[in-house]
Amino acid sequence: MVQRVQAVLFDMDGVLIESIDAWYALIEDAARMLGKPAPSRERYARHFGQTAHDDARLFFDEAIGGEELDAFYAERFARHMDRVRLMPGALEVLERLRALGRKVGCVTNTVVPLAREIQAATGLADRLDVAVAHGDCPRGKPAPDLVLLALERLGGLAPERALLVGDSRFDMEAARAAGVTPVGFRRDDGAWRIDELPALLDRLR
Repeated sequence: MVQRVQAVLFDMDGVLIESIDAWYALIEDAARMLGKPAPSRERYARHFGQTAHDDARLFFDEAIGGEELDAFYAERFARHMDRVRLMPGALEVLERLRALGRKVGCVTNTVVPLAREIQAATGLADRLDVAVAHGDCPRGKPAPDLVLLALERLGGLAPERALLVGDSRFDMEAARAAGVTPVGFRRDDGAWRIDELPALLDRLR
């Protein structure tokens, strides 16, 4: 199967970057703005990676709309950018996969302008063949739309020729719905599991 892989797609938050500290600080900012209690970090971590629409519903009882919350995230995230770190080996793995002839992409539920900002700040942008984010399609993960759009932008690549590396159930569900092989990053419900990004290279040499 690995010989047929032509593209590797990655989730962003929790896979290519370590960003939960920044996002949780942003959730606390939103809670203060709304006069609502913030969810515990443990509760937030269980749902990390969902869309802002889901955050609004689950954490704030829809006291703010999903689009408004996305706008708030985009406006405030820069205040917490210093808490964002590249996952160890992220840039090197992207470069090595491209050197091996694979296309690489990012598929994230982060809203488009913020995703672009983060990718530029971390150096990811220059190393991706395709990047899609929430807003490029009406539905984010776990719907397959963003994954299918990434494949379309890679020239109509067949789903069975691609992997999606993700750290959440939203990634695993989106991959399967799109017909792409899911790879679990530090989780066991993918076709296989990796605990560090460089381990992916061992499977795809």
